Amino acid sequence: MSRAWLALSAVLWLAAFVSSCHAQLFHESQAVFLSDCQKAWGTSAISGWSQGANCSAAEGLFCDQSGMILEMSMEESGLAGPIPDSISRLTRISFLNLYNNHLNGSIPAGIGSLIQLGYLRLGKNRLTGSIPAGISSFTSLASVGFEDNQLSGLIPGEIGNLLSLEALPK
Repeated sequence: MSRAWLALSAVLWLAAFVSSCHAQLFHESQAVFLSDCQKAWGTSAISGWSQGANCSAAEGLFCDQSGMILEMSMEESGLAGPIPDSISRLTRISFLNLYNNHLNGSIPAGIGSLIQLGYLRLGKNRLTGSIPAGISSFTSLASVGFEDNQLSGLIPGEIGNLLSLEALPK
């Protein structure tokens, strides 16, 4: 091997090592939510996540540089149990997809505090109760789905205030 190739290999290895040392850990508030998910859904629910794990290790999650969850995509992941109330801690999330699992219980009222949501899919679960009126605070919400659950009550009239809404499932 040439010296240039060895030098390049060493530089690439060092860069990979340094970047892994600086991998972003989950923000403490996000870790609380993920811990609650494991309690509700089972310890293997979020593959690759454990206390002290970095953001890139957890499947289905995407974080910003401060360790705040921006996206959670757990479609058809076999999740079973209630959605933790601590979901309200995901204050920067813009994409939440829990479609086609076995989630049950009511949709937590705290979901209304996720004002940056642009995409919300909770369809094909076993959710009960009503759709929280707090979703009217999702000014960026473009796509929402609650279909194929056991929800009851009226659709909140406040949904009419969602000016960015483009797509509803059939």
